[in-house]
Amino acid sequence: MLPSFAAVVCEYGLEVAVEDYVTVAIEANGNLTAAHRETGHLVLFAPDHSFSGAWQAAFS
Repeated sequence: MLPSFAAVVCEYGLEVAVEDYVTVAIEANGNLTAAHRETGHLVLFAPDHSFSGAWQAAFS
């Protein structure tokens, strides 16, 4: 599932080292939560949702 996340993120010009993350939750609707192996920072991949301003806040 993380490779799918990486492919989408690459479309936006970002690079994600998939091997640095571990999947911690996969929801029935396909949403995925992953944690960075060293820092514990969480990433939510929710392709069927629209969060206004979330992308800008996360990467600014």
